[in-house]
Amino acid sequence: MNFLRHAYTRICLVVLAVGYLLVMFASGAPPTYINRIESSALGVLLAQPDEIVAVEITSGDSSHIYTIRAGHWFHASTQQPLSDVKASALRDAIKFMHTAEPVRVIAPEELAGVDAAAYGLKPARFSVALSAADGTRLIADFGDIANDGVLQYMRVAGRAETYLMSGFVGATWLALQ
Repeated sequence: MNFLRHAYTRICLVVLAVGYLLVMFASGAPPTYINRIESSALGVLLAQPDEIVAVEITSGDSSHIYTIRAGHWFHASTQQPLSDVKASALRDAIKFMHTAEPVRVIAPEELAGVDAAAYGLKPARFSVALSAADGTRLIADFGDIANDGVLQYMRVAGRAETYLMSGFVGATWLALQ
């Protein structure tokens, strides 16, 4: 008798589960995923990464300019295409500027009276200029690594704030030089 009761319970649960799936299928309602992570673009580059057609990385007297043609990145001075690895790193660096949110935004009042050289921003350790077909979209000056050894100071031309960015953002640009 106990065996029949368990078999009957199992059959009812299977019918109920199949019924639920049929209702979901018929209604067209997709299941919800609570653990799904939505992508967000909270970086300093407001333009979409695929709008960028030229990149200039300047450090001291050295300058590297990259342009894109027909979906391929080229070194502007040699007109040679970048290797797949370097082109991928360049695409990543551009995406990071669009998606990597500053860890901290420092208001100008907080740095009033503080020399930008103390943060490696005057002169900048290196600068990155990102241009779209209609002109420059962003010029970012990267400074020193912060005392924590992880974050890096950064300023954007035309904005008063100073940013503390994750160090991987600047490191990705430096690897392209």
